[in-house]
Amino acid sequence: MNSIGKIFHDVAVVTALCLLVVAFPVTVHAADRVLQLDSKRGSVGGSIGISGQNFMRNWLISIYMSPIDAKVGQDLVRNLAVFQKLRSPTSHGEGEFAAEFVIPSRLSDGDQDEDVHGGDYYIYATEASEGRIVAKAELTVAGVTKISRTKGPAGTEVSIEGAGYEEDRNITVFFDDDGVDILSGDTLTNTKGEFRCTIKIPEGTSGEHTIVIEDDTGLRGETKFTIEPEITVTPTRASDWDQVSVKGTGFSERVYVTIYFDGVEQTLAGTRSNDYGSFTTMVNISNQSLGRYYVEAEDEDNNEAKADLTITAGIIASPTTGNVGTEVTISGTGFKANGGVTITYAADEAAVIQVIADRHGKFTLPFTVPASKYGSHTITATDGTSTENTAFTMESNKPAVPVPVAPEPGIKAKPQVIFDWNDVDDPSGVAYNLEIGTSQGFTPESMVLRRTELKESGYTLSEEEQLKSAKQEKPYYWRVRAIDGASNESQWTEPRPFYVASTFELTGWVLYTLIGFAGLLILLIIGFLLSRRMAY
Repeated sequence: MNSIGKIFHDVAVVTALCLLVVAFPVTVHAADRVLQLDSKRGSVGGSIGISGQNFMRNWLISIYMSPIDAKVGQDLVRNLAVFQKLRSPTSHGEGEFAAEFVIPSRLSDGDQDEDVHGGDYYIYATEASEGRIVAKAELTVAGVTKISRTKGPAGTEVSIEGAGYEEDRNITVFFDDDGVDILSGDTLTNTKGEFRCTIKIPEGTSGEHTIVIEDDTGLRGETKFTIEPEITVTPTRASDWDQVSVKGTGFSERVYVTIYFDGVEQTLAGTRSNDYGSFTTMVNISNQSLGRYYVEAEDEDNNEAKADLTITAGIIASPTTGNVGTEVTISGTGFKANGGVTITYAADEAAVIQVIADRHGKFTLPFTVPASKYGSHTITATDGTSTENTAFTMESNKPAVPVPVAPEPGIKAKPQVIFDWNDVDDPSGVAYNLEIGTSQGFTPESMVLRRTELKESGYTLSEEEQLKSAKQEKPYYWRVRAIDGASNESQWTEPRPFYVASTFELTGWVLYTLIGFAGLLILLIIGFLLSRRMAY
C-alpha cells in the first residue's frame, strides 16, 4: 500500500472510531457513581466535606443543592425550580474528587429563590455542561421551619418551630447573641430532631435582629425578626391634672426622643433612649377637655409611635392614707358645670356629702374620715352621668396593750368588782373590750361577763352584774384589750386571777359594829354582876 493509501486507511480508522464514540459515549460505570458527604447534618454557614468516586476522569464536576427530590438521570435545570450551585471540583485520573462546600442561607440560581430553613435537602452532581444528574446525596439542615411573627414591638411573644437537629438534645435560644428564656414549649428536640417553643422578644433597637436556635451539639438555625417602635401610656384613662407615664421601646440607640401630646411638643417630657432604644418619661396633663387624645414619640432617626389617652372625669384625695379623723381634701374635675356632685365614703350612707361643681366642672371639698375598718376604702363622686372613684387607705397599726391596774392578781374583791387599767393612746381613738371568766382560756362555757366598746379605761360592775362569791382556790380571771376606731385590736392582757368574798362574811363596818355590840354587852354583864355583889 502506497503512502496515500495508508493515509486514507488511517483516516478511515480514526473516523470509524469517532463514529463509535459518538454512537457509544464513554459512561464509565455511570450506575456506580458515588457521592458522599462527611456529615449528613449541618447548619447554614457550616462547611460540609463532599467526595465522589467513579466519575469521568479529569472532568469538571458541578455540585448543586436543592430542596426538591429528583432522580439520577434527570435534567437538573428542567426538574429543579429551586437550586444553588455550590462547587465545581475536577475529578482526577481515577475519576475521584474531594472538596468542601458551605451551606448557603439562600438558594437563588433556579427560576425561584428560597431561603434555606430547617429540613431535608439534596446534593446533586453533574458532569461538565451536560446538566444531567449523575449522583445525589441527602443532607439535613438544622434550622427554623416556621416563625409565627417576623416583626412587632419588644415584648411580642413569638412561636418558633425547627427541624434537622440531633434528636433529644437541649436547645438554647439567642437574640442578637444574648440568651432568651423559653416561655413555653420544647426545651429539647424530639426523636425527629424537631422542636416548637415560644419566646418573648426582648428590648432592642429598631430594625432587623437575628434569632438563633442552637442544640448542644452545635447545630444551629436562625431567623430574622424586625423590632418596631412602640409606646405605652399608663394610665390610659386620666384626668386633666394627672401625670402619665410614657414608656417607649424599639427606637434608635441613645438618641433624643421628642414627646407630643395631641400634636403639641411637650418640652419637659423630652428624653434620650438607652442602649436598647428604650426610654421612660412623664407627661403632665392639664386644662384638657374630656375626650380622646394621642401621645406620640419620635426620635432623631424618624422612628415614631403613637398611643391613645382618654381624658375623663376624675377625683383625687389628699392625703391618700391616714387614720380616723384625718382631714382629707377631695378634688374633682370633668363633672357637669355648675352641677351637683354626690360624694360617698366606703358606701357609707352616713358619710354622704353634696357639693356643687364650678363652671369648669371642678370642685374641692374638705372631708373628715369617719371611723372605718383598716385597709382601702373607695371614695366615689357622681353627678348622675360621670362616676369616678379614688381610694383612701385607713391605717392598720395595732394599739398598745393596756396595762392592768385593779384588781391585782390574787386579791379578794367585792361582788361589785371595780376594774381599772391605764389609758391607751391611738390616733384613731380607742375603746376597750373586757372579759371575765372562770377559766384562763376564757372558753365560751367559762365566760361570765363580756363588755365591749368601753370608752373609759375602767369599769365597775353594776348590782345586776355583781359576782358570786368564789374561793381563792377557784378564782375568777379577767383580761382587757384595746381596739381603735379603725378596728385594729391589741393583744389581750395576761389573765389576772381574783376571788370574791361571801356576802355574809363579817367584814368592814358590819364586823366593827358587832364587835362594838359585843363589847357593850360584856360591860353590861360586868356592871350587873358588880352591882349584885355590892348589894350583899
